[in-house]
Amino acid sequence: MFRRRSSSEQRHNAREVCLPLATALLRDAEPGRGVVAVLTSTYHGEGVTFIAGGLAAALSGQCSVLLVPADGSAHGSPLPSGVTLQTVAELREEGIRLRGTDLGPAVAALRHRHHVTIIEAPPAGQDPLAAALAHQVDHLYVIARSGVTRTAALQRTVGLLGAGRVTGIILNDVRGLAPAWLRRMTA
Repeated sequence: MFRRRSSSEQRHNAREVCLPLATALLRDAEPGRGVVAVLTSTYHGEGVTFIAGGLAAALSGQCSVLLVPADGSAHGSPLPSGVTLQTVAELREEGIRLRGTDLGPAVAALRHRHHVTIIEAPPAGQDPLAAALAHQVDHLYVIARSGVTRTAALQRTVGLLGAGRVTGIILNDVRGLAPAWLRRMTA
């Protein structure tokens, strides 16, 4: 049984995971053409919102960021300045529809609004949004929770999305082999 991680350990994990991702997204952004990234998972509760928030925080001081939550509600944690939060319903009111078969115009519109747009998609096997966006976006990441997500389920998710379209798999909530007191000393 895993113990619940402290908020300090969670922030450290987010920093380790999100800084390299932020660097990759910034590298791909060009003047006048932003980057659209989708984060999805196999199951609910694997940390999509946590990683999206950490990624938005890592990018916030360097560029404009749009964060689109999966469930259409407010984000679970406070967001830093420089990060705009818009729900799917709010985007729809502005004529950007993230549902349906032709998502190309919606993704193109998002590219021109911000340097980086992060879309939190529901679990890929439970909602078609991530698979529909897979061929339109610049980056597609699958979040897996260490010790929870089964390999076979992760393989099915990657197959559903198209292995060639998945930019990477992010293993969230990894616990090192070193004891907590030693990790705190070296953090």
